Amino acid sequence: MHSEGLTQSLDKIISGANMATLWKNVSRTRPDDDDLRQSLWRIQSEFLSRVLTVGMAIQHFGLDPYIKPLTVHLVGVSHNETMGARLTDFDELSHMFAEHQGIEIVMVGPEVVGGPIVRPPLRAFGPKHKVYISAYKGLYHQFWEDVVEKGDAAKPDVVVGFHPGMHFLA
Repeated sequence: MHSEGLTQSLDKIISGANMATLWKNVSRTRPDDDDLRQSLWRIQSEFLSRVLTVGMAIQHFGLDPYIKPLTVHLVGVSHNETMGARLTDFDELSHMFAEHQGIEIVMVGPEVVGGPIVRPPLRAFGPKHKVYISAYKGLYHQFWEDVVEKGDAAKPDVVVGFHPGMHFLA
């Protein structure tokens, strides 16, 4: 997508053989190209908004991934962020911060779905110029007490809450 742009990539997806096969297999009438394009834009923007939120948090709080590796805890993640998640889902951060010293993303939430990202967080610095993703199924205070305080995970440079389920009494 970096070389040709999102619109051209979406056009290739919409006109591809896999799209025809998809609609044939689900036994539904295929929507028109404009509706499909809008739907794909929504999916892509939701996916990228997570990465961009982390990137903006890094910038907003003046963290410099070029000087030292960073650890980011994502609090309140659910099946939306973790179902089908891949180890490369946050690689866009490497485009935002080229030549960074390493970025660790730790997703924490009671609704984390099992998959390749459910692996232990790093205790120390990860590989340079790479994004390392891990996940913990549970509440953040449990993660902090059971993992961070015991030295089995690095303390965060920033904590980002996606939908942490905070409720306030009036």
